[in-house]
Amino acid sequence: MPAVWAGEVVPGRYIVRLTNPPDAGRGSRAADQQARVRALMSGQGIRVSASVTTVANALIVEMEPSQTVAALSIPGVRAIEPVEMLHLYLDRAAALSQVPQAYETIGGSDNAGAGVKIAILDTGIDVSHPAFSGESMRAPDGYPQISHESNRSLTNGKVIVVRGYESGDPSGLDRYGHGTAVAMAAAGAWVWGPRGPVMGVAPKAWIGVYRVSIGSSGSIPSDYVLRALDDAVSDGMDVINMSFGQVGFALPADSVFREAIAAARARGVVVVCAAGNSGPDPMTVDWTASLPEVLAVGASDSDRVLFNPSILLLSGGSVTAMPGSNTYSLPPVQGQLISLKSLDPAGTACTALPEGSLTEQVALVVSGGCPFETKLDFAQAAGALAAVIVNAPDQPALSFWDAGASTLPAWTVSYNDGLALQAIAGSEEAMVTLRAWQAPLNPNVLASFSGRGPTVDFNVKPDLLAVGSRFLTAGQTNNPAGPLYSPTGFLVTSGTSFSAPVVSGAVALLKAARPGLAESDYRSLLVNAASEFAGGAQRAGTGRLNVAASLNSTTTVSPVSLSFGASSETTGGARTLAVKNLGANTEAFTVTVKTQDAVAPVVSNPSFSLEPGGTAQVSFSLPEAALEAGAYQGSIQVESTGSTVPARVVYWLGVRGQTPVRVSVPAAPSAGRPGDVVILRFRVQDASGLPMDRPEPAGVVEQGDGSIDSILQDPLSPGTWAATVRLGPLPADNVYRLTAGDASTEVWIRGRR
Repeated sequence: MPAVWAGEVVPGRYIVRLTNPPDAGRGSRAADQQARVRALMSGQGIRVSASVTTVANALIVEMEPSQTVAALSIPGVRAIEPVEMLHLYLDRAAALSQVPQAYETIGGSDNAGAGVKIAILDTGIDVSHPAFSGESMRAPDGYPQISHESNRSLTNGKVIVVRGYESGDPSGLDRYGHGTAVAMAAAGAWVWGPRGPVMGVAPKAWIGVYRVSIGSSGSIPSDYVLRALDDAVSDGMDVINMSFGQVGFALPADSVFREAIAAARARGVVVVCAAGNSGPDPMTVDWTASLPEVLAVGASDSDRVLFNPSILLLSGGSVTAMPGSNTYSLPPVQGQLISLKSLDPAGTACTALPEGSLTEQVALVVSGGCPFETKLDFAQAAGALAAVIVNAPDQPALSFWDAGASTLPAWTVSYNDGLALQAIAGSEEAMVTLRAWQAPLNPNVLASFSGRGPTVDFNVKPDLLAVGSRFLTAGQTNNPAGPLYSPTGFLVTSGTSFSAPVVSGAVALLKAARPGLAESDYRSLLVNAASEFAGGAQRAGTGRLNVAASLNSTTTVSPVSLSFGASSETTGGARTLAVKNLGANTEAFTVTVKTQDAVAPVVSNPSFSLEPGGTAQVSFSLPEAALEAGAYQGSIQVESTGSTVPARVVYWLGVRGQTPVRVSVPAAPSAGRPGDVVILRFRVQDASGLPMDRPEPAGVVEQGDGSIDSILQDPLSPGTWAATVRLGPLPADNVYRLTAGDASTEVWIRGRR
């Protein structure tokens, strides 16, 4: 049986990196070298299927594993990497990120992202969604750009690039729904959905669609991603969003993607990646997001829980109801249901009702005869808490409806449900609870699934958070079999996939409002002006996105966070920050450190002045101290006399321990075929989340007729172990326990035919 790896490799497909630097254009050194290597590969029976020259000098080839040694000996070949399979991982999101306040600063949402292009590398787009109609926008000169003529119909004044990379299916049409949802979060135009208004962060930004998925599966080959990165930079995209990845086990130092993203940054492109959905353990941030060159985004919770609106009855039953335009975001209302027919034979509330006749009650109102607003105003004047309007017999279906200027909470129900409510109105059973779309929730909570740091090379990730739970966004409407299909065009979902495009939209908004800054400045303005968020550097980064603060800040720093690394000694050495003044005047700066730990970095020069555009180097060193195992962290605050927004930089030091506290298996498959061999990659971690090589872990089979054949260190991923397990011969649950010292975890894999 074939082995199943957590990091899935695409058989027979490789990325071949060449020695010359990338440099696009026919006749360039990269192109000439590719032509020579192609010819030599062809002589060895190796097929070259695609190439990239802008962000990397690389060929995508198809060959047998046995041919890789010969291919590596071809003059000009630098390295060969297997193609890996990556996987997919707004209303309140904008509010919690201070986007409405940012709109006020830039003169309204009509300016948000204007003139900026966002590339969405994902599953495509459902351009028929009204959020992408482009009615009020015009494509810039030189657009649209398409990879195949079939994609031209998917472009308009807003969607200006559509490319697909699947062999035999070049369409950019979204049959999964993920890309549509992501594009909505970043740059969808204002539309009225069934749960109220929905809009992306940068509604005036242009969208480039790069479908990197296979069919409607949501699986994403890494060579498609590399080609899309190459095209996105060549197409002039300003922001690139990647809401997919793979749990980071391998060190990314020499990855082709690190090279490609560095090349994109050098051209001023900000690359945003989802931190991944493999939390809550440490070291679960995706390898794409772990690259220092990307802006990695974790997920925080929303400030409300969403549910279907309804009328809950005292008897325990419920009636489906549709809240009015003034009600969709209100908390539940509870009261006694009374029929207006006891006061008005018609029950329509189209004339004034006796004063106090509806005090603290829920009025059941018959539709027709006058506007909704009139009915609600008369019911409210009579003291009603809320109103339920019964639709006419010829209008049984519920739909969005406008309450006008009325402030009385109100719902509509179908005619038949209205008859049922009429039957109990005024009785002891008529105590009802009316729910709109949401109930309040504490937003200052990190989503349990959000990927955590440190990275495999002990850097701080994610960089910041944005709302990614209970996320209202667009759904695709063209493929009912797609996982994120919605007949209404809207759905509620969760994942760092959706917190990332919130930040991508914020980048576009910031670039449009403050053009001409360096890529590193935009990164810092977003990360280092974030609102403080409890949880620590490796869980929450600098904090939750605050777009309004980013717009007003005049201080940037590089890097955006400081890691003193992992140490078994007392300190992690010295680190340096470059502080830059974006203000128009010479300003005085003050640097302070905030910590509650036993050790804090010492600042080399805590005060200095900078001219406009000036930069100062500030060093931080940890004093000698005997530290217990664990994480030591805090924040560095850089304040300027010319700005009310300080730049806040989180720092982290991990001190290794000798006692395992956790066995983490962040990418275990949930199912396999009976008899399959499955390789479980896992880490034994100490109190600070650092991986341990000792004691050696062990494993036992707790359920099923499978076996654990071996547990060995993974030679490609330091700090990682690989357990080779075999599923039982029959369809059944297989349970394996992995232990190290007193720490252990269970892995369940269901055997399925």
